Amino acid sequence: MVAGRTTPEQIVAVLISEVQRLTGQVSQARVFGERTYDQLQQEKQPNAEHLEHLHRHSKRNNLVNFWYPQSVALNTPAALARHMQGLLFQTATAYEVTVVRSAFWLGKWKQDQCKPRAVLVELLSVAAKHTAFQASRRLRAIRLRLDEDLTPQQMNQRRGLSTDFQCLKSHGYKPFCRGPVLKYRDGALICKCAWGEANKVVAAAAQRLGRQRLHHPDRLSRVLHWPWTLWSYCTSMALVAPVS
Repeated sequence: MVAGRTTPEQIVAVLISEVQRLTGQVSQARVFGERTYDQLQQEKQPNAEHLEHLHRHSKRNNLVNFWYPQSVALNTPAALARHMQGLLFQTATAYEVTVVRSAFWLGKWKQDQCKPRAVLVELLSVAAKHTAFQASRRLRAIRLRLDEDLTPQQMNQRRGLSTDFQCLKSHGYKPFCRGPVLKYRDGALICKCAWGEANKVVAAAAQRLGRQRLHHPDRLSRVLHWPWTLWSYCTSMALVAPVS
């Protein structure tokens, strides 16, 4: 090696050392990035649950009135709120207790639109919302439907219950939704149906009906069966009767 000159071997050694140093830095950065990503993923779930809880809490007093006919007279929020107060709670005078805080049309206003729109109604309390839902049957007679103000997550949960809803409906039940929960009427009882449990509900009802028919035959069966019973009884009595 000549003094003052760098040999190719030295250059290669320097380059290898630099590559090793950079490779170590890249590995450290990758480990740090993966650890940070995992931490963010772990923190994301509690934050999402907290935001969902806050979102539901902000909507707890709201309900939505679907398929309400659009009217110019109800174009202002104040007029719409007064009208919803009378419609939901049947208050005829201004001296009644006001429970509707505000009401707004959902969607864009179109003067030439004849299609009914939905109305978002904000009430003063959850108890007032439950009272308003008692008017559902009366409003269905005029083709209006009440529902809760759902979050996007609750709407996705309800869409997942569509198969169970149709299953219960096809078997003569009267299913309905309250929030993301599917319920149905079983006689005078109101029961909950979990996701994917509609077939079990129908099967259990069929088993109960079979047991009832086994232990308590219906009136038609008894009416059709009594002539045979009477004939069997008379035949048996004739066989055991003494011959004169």
